[in-house]
Amino acid sequence: MGYSSNESTIILLRPLKSTTIDPDDIDYFIAKADGYIDSCLEGMYETPFTLIDAVIPTPKIIQSISEDMTAYYVGVSLVGATSKGKIPEW
Repeated sequence: MGYSSNESTIILLRPLKSTTIDPDDIDYFIAKADGYIDSCLEGMYETPFTLIDAVIPTPKIIQSISEDMTAYYVGVSLVGATSKGKIPEW
């Protein structure tokens, strides 16, 4: 389980109303974001945070960063796939 969820990512991407987003793509980008977060915090904190969820919940800031990074990754992939580098109007 990742730090964020498909649902939270879709909420962040609501401005892209007419876009269909594959849940498998979101899962991929959640894993990518979480891996980046873990690599940055490794050594300073026990990572991944989900291993200690039973006792200590994942910090809200980590969830938020994961959601934001995942939404960014999905958005960039959609821009590249749909408009050849042009940013869609929000």
